[in-house]
Amino acid sequence: MAIFSLRISAAEAEVGALEAMTKAWVESYNSNKLATMMEFYEDSDKLNILVSVGVSNKGKAEYKKLLAQDLAHINFFDSKLEKLSVREMDEFGVVAFVHKFKAKVKQSGEIFQVHIRTTMTWRKIDGKWQIIQEHSSPIIDIPRHKLIDAGDS
Repeated sequence: MAIFSLRISAAEAEVGALEAMTKAWVESYNSNKLATMMEFYEDSDKLNILVSVGVSNKGKAEYKKLLAQDLAHINFFDSKLEKLSVREMDEFGVVAFVHKFKAKVKQSGEIFQVHIRTTMTWRKIDGKWQIIQEHSSPIIDIPRHKLIDAGDS
């Protein structure tokens, strides 16, 4: 069996960095820490995020407010991605994946499984990949969210 020494190009190394950033974003949901979850986003009023319930957010401050409201009522856990696709074009990158996570409603104890498709556009700003646009949507024939534990109800 032969062992080959492979050298990767700088562009290929960057794709690896973008993939790692995307996986870190998915993992940040498990932290339930607003600052950790927000560190991936461009600090701009031009940031555009459309979440899977159909709500559009313009700007980092607006999205941070929405996410803070969610975190006041919900704990996220078991966040993971499937079917990750990564494409890099100079200082831009596009990733698409299936995002699955669980959400526990703090007041009732109900737990929901969320299953959505997410596409993100990243841009390298000052040498760091940041999300400049994000879109999540339901997947045909798969419930966007499903009650898996009724909690205290």
